[in-house]
Amino acid sequence: MAEDGAGRPRLVLRTTKLSERRLADVDAASAADEGEADQSLSGWRETHRDNLTRNGDFAPDMRLWCERFEIVRVLDHHPRAGTTGA
Repeated sequence: MAEDGAGRPRLVLRTTKLSERRLADVDAASAADEGEADQSLSGWRETHRDNLTRNGDFAPDMRLWCERFEIVRVLDHHPRAGTTGA
């Protein structure tokens, strides 16, 4: 399940592949598939280094779980009566 910024479920996902690898071993194809920053390997590494450093978790040789998934279903959400959608 994937949630939006307000914590509401938005997607049902199915994991198709899960692999463990070192941060330094993530390749350009995986970085591009993730779609962050400019989709380059250097952009991917910079974004992840910054986020992990901010959380106090960065180490150059750290291990990551890399997940490939497919979208099974997009969940529709309608604001409840008397509320506004954000």
